[in-house]
Amino acid sequence: MINVAIVDDEKNCVEVLEKLLFECNQNINIVGTANSVESALRLIEENKNDIHILFLDIHIPGGNGFSVIKNLTNIKFQIVFTTAFDQYAINAIRFSALDYLLKPINQNELQNSLDKFESVLPNKTEIIEIFKEKLLQNKLFDKLAIQTQSEIVFIELNNIIYLESDKNYTTIYLENGKKIVASKNLGYFEETLATNGFIRTHSFYIVNLSKIKKYIKGKTGLLELSNGASIEVSAKRKNELFKSLNL
Repeated sequence: MINVAIVDDEKNCVEVLEKLLFECNQNINIVGTANSVESALRLIEENKNDIHILFLDIHIPGGNGFSVIKNLTNIKFQIVFTTAFDQYAINAIRFSALDYLLKPINQNELQNSLDKFESVLPNKTEIIEIFKEKLLQNKLFDKLAIQTQSEIVFIELNNIIYLESDKNYTTIYLENGKKIVASKNLGYFEETLATNGFIRTHSFYIVNLSKIKKYIKGKTGLLELSNGASIEVSAKRKNELFKSLNL
C-alpha cells in the first residue's frame, strides 16, 4: 500500500488527482488532504510516519509549497510538486532533481512519478535536505543535480563546459576532463539552464558561455571551448549566440 497525502487549495484538483491515482494504482491510500500551509503542516505532523508520497502544490494560501518544506524536519517521504506553469519554481525543483507534475496533470506522467517511488534513489532524503537548505538561505542554485542511471551527482555550474545530446540521454563534459551521462534529454537541460549562462548552439549542443575561447566564422560557425573542443553553431542559432555574447 502506498500512503499518499495531497496539498492543494483547489478542490477539483484534489478530486482529479485522487481519481488519477486510483486509476494508476489500486494500492493507493489517501491519508489526508490539506489546502494551506498551516493545514499541510498539521496533516504532515499527524501522519509523518505513514506518508510515502506528498503531492504538494506550489501555490497555496499562507505562503507556498516551499514554505511547507522550510518548516519540515527529518523528511522521510518522497515529494512530488504540482504546479501550473511557473518557471522559477520548476527550475528550482529541477536543479535539485526533485519530481514535479505540471497541471493539468497527465496520467502517464503521474504513473512515472509512482514508478519512481518504487525504485527511489537512496539519496533522495539528502536531496530534499539540500533543497531545503537553499530555500532557507535564499541561495541561488549554483549546483545542478544530475541524475544518472545509478545515482544523483551534484555539479557546480561553472565546472560544466558543454552538454551533448545522445538521443534520450545527455553527455555532460566537465572542466576536469570527466564526463557524466545524464538520464535526461538535451531539451530538459536547455530549459533548466536557459537563464544561467548557457545557450543551445545546435540541435546536439548546449554551451557554457563563460567557456567560449574563440568563434570561427563559416557557414555554420564553430566555437572553440576551454577544453579544446570545437562545437558547431547552426545557422539558425547564430543570431541568438551573437546577442548573448553582445556581438
